[in-house]
Amino acid sequence: MWIGKIGSLLLCVISLTYIGAIDLCVLCVFVVPSTPSPAGLYLKIHFTHQTQERISCPRI
Repeated sequence: MWIGKIGSLLLCVISLTYIGAIDLCVLCVFVVPSTPSPAGLYLKIHFTHQTQERISCPRI
């Protein structure tokens, strides 16, 4: 039963990255579990900062 859920999640990730609205790296922000560890906090801050830079910079 969980195989179907993984397949639909994978399809969602592929479609989002194909559109170009969200990079696979940006999706890592949501995949990283909420932990108080410094490494997890760094990943969340790093990828969130990259996302904000891409939104504020116009595409060429």
